[in-house]
Amino acid sequence: MSEGDALEFEPGTCHCYCAPSTGSKTYDDCMSTRDDVKIIWRGPYHPRKLVKEHSVHPKTITWLTTAEDPEYRTNHPSDLAKLNMELCDAQQRLRPEIKHLHFGRGAIDILMAYNGYDTVLRFFNSLSDKAVVSGCVITANMDPRASKAGDYAKLIRDGKFTEMDTVEQLKAETEDTSRQIRLL
Repeated sequence: MSEGDALEFEPGTCHCYCAPSTGSKTYDDCMSTRDDVKIIWRGPYHPRKLVKEHSVHPKTITWLTTAEDPEYRTNHPSDLAKLNMELCDAQQRLRPEIKHLHFGRGAIDILMAYNGYDTVLRFFNSLSDKAVVSGCVITANMDPRASKAGDYAKLIRDGKFTEMDTVEQLKAETEDTSRQIRLL
């Protein structure tokens, strides 16, 4: 997709992409060439490839890994406090430079593996509340097959995410939301 086709989201909303087959395309749409996106990455490959293929600046990526890499910000998946400190200011608001927070492929799955469902749910409830206040958009790419039965559905419901299966559904939802807001 070209830069002009990039998806636009209503400020203060949370969206989850759940179909692995569309995740890559949706990810491309979300990232395009924007510089206001903060990426929490676990992904199937090193962030270097993400930087090269999507023209993402390395400083916008936090890599969830147990290894250290001097080229990238790294965060151990079990250290939610450190991740929260990176995303929030001293008053516990999302940093003003973060307009779009994206949890890439595998990020939520590894957070749940290391911290458990309840802890990750509390973390996302906190983030989604902060997103509403700050106008930040949160997107996440999750694979329902990677979580325990029921945890995925509860995270979508309780984490205040709008679930999307396809890029077309996402575009229709964002257009419909914009239309509804204009009517108000």
